[in-house]
Amino acid sequence: MKFTLISAATLAIAGFASAAFVPCENTATVDKSLSCAATAEANGLDLTQFAHINKLPTEANACDVALKVLDSVCVDQTHAHSKRCLAEKKAAEEKAAAEKAAAEKKAAEEKAAQEQPEEQEEQQPASQPSGSGPSPQAIPAAEAGNLRIVNKAAADCTWYYVITAADSGCVDVAQKNGITAQQLYSYNKNLHSQGVHECDNLDDGKAYCVSVN
Repeated sequence: MKFTLISAATLAIAGFASAAFVPCENTATVDKSLSCAATAEANGLDLTQFAHINKLPTEANACDVALKVLDSVCVDQTHAHSKRCLAEKKAAEEKAAAEKAAAEKKAAEEKAAQEQPEEQEEQQPASQPSGSGPSPQAIPAAEAGNLRIVNKAAADCTWYYVITAADSGCVDVAQKNGITAQQLYSYNKNLHSQGVHECDNLDDGKAYCVSVN
């Protein structure tokens, strides 16, 4: 038994010495009253990790014997946490990639939002007023000579809008031209504005007033 203890201790010392060149971030003084398992647990390691980084036997009894002859042990070695470091690095890379993608998407959306008003402005006729107002399809009164203008349209009308199959009703026409339905009715006295017949005479092909002086 004495020979076995001496041999185990000798092997432990030799193993620990051979491991000394490996950088150890944290060491602990050996408490002779504790086993390998208890020492490992006290320092946040399992028995296998503890034995591996200190070059000790992984079998519990043999590790306990070898531990008794040591004054200090390594309890936090760089390679013992390599998997955790790799996982953290991967998570950080994925987070950075996600943040970059989100930033690029936001930049693209902002650029598109800035370019869209410019495109719409280019599509408008030269005489189209800027800002909220008649639809780009509206026609100024000065160019309305060939239009089929509805009866009783406002005498001071400045813009006309020709109804098409794409127009769903008075509210739709009013919204397209930056006015309310009530304004549309007031500009076009012949347009039914009340009761069950409200807006039932909004005829395709006819021009309705959508702006006045």
